[in-house]
Amino acid sequence: HGEFVVLSGINVSDPSKIKFESSPAINFTPVFYTDATAKDTVHALIPIGYDVARSETFTFTVSYGVAQKTLTLNVKEPSYAFDERTYAATTALIDSCFTPELVANAKNTFNSICASSTATRYFSDAFLDFFGKPFSSKDGSLTGLKVGFGKRMTLENATERKYTNPGMEFAISAGKEIPAMQSGIVCAVGSNEVMGKYVVVDHGYGLKTWDTNLSETSVSVNDTIAKKQVIGKAGNTGFIIKGRSRIMFTVGNVPVSPYGLWSASINFPTFN
Repeated sequence: HGEFVVLSGINVSDPSKIKFESSPAINFTPVFYTDATAKDTVHALIPIGYDVARSETFTFTVSYGVAQKTLTLNVKEPSYAFDERTYAATTALIDSCFTPELVANAKNTFNSICASSTATRYFSDAFLDFFGKPFSSKDGSLTGLKVGFGKRMTLENATERKYTNPGMEFAISAGKEIPAMQSGIVCAVGSNEVMGKYVVVDHGYGLKTWDTNLSETSVSVNDTIAKKQVIGKAGNTGFIIKGRSRIMFTVGNVPVSPYGLWSASINFPTFN
């Protein structure tokens, strides 16, 4: 849970007519995109969200016209697990940036940004890590990582408030330049009380990266950017402990783990 798979098909001239069902339900309707490099080939990214009911096996039924295929996905809990943590946000920070109303407003913004994606696939290799470097740690640790993906958080000064961390928090000096983790097109630049100043990059096929809690941004919506291009500077805006910034990866409106994207490229099968 918390990761995604690629589902590909061939001899599909109209991907909008593909029907998809899952048992148990994954609460997600995949969008199939035509591969510009392979005629009548389509791909969809399918996330198994961290809030989906736990199951070791999911059965996908995919149909297109008279053709139908049943696939079985075996799921193993990730090594990083979903353990519980306490988040030491001050009462003042909670009251100014993380009230239920502000969280709801930020969620609406999140869903609006996630509602569409470019059909152009900008990525073909592994993503860079938060500091703009290839992920090469032998023990799987990340320099500066303070809160990992999927951790079950309880606010230290409001213990009734709990949430699952949708991204990753890193310790970083304010003003440090933040590089794009992969090529893409900027689909959102803005600010709100929860995410602070943010930049969202659409990499195609529904996959987006989010850099939030920035002090400033240096790109605009519809800018096409290159991998490692500076998109802003780290800061302390929004709901974040001082001296940190947050990143997030999403497929559609589902947060997904970045670990696999940093260590290897995504495999899109080809058909002879």
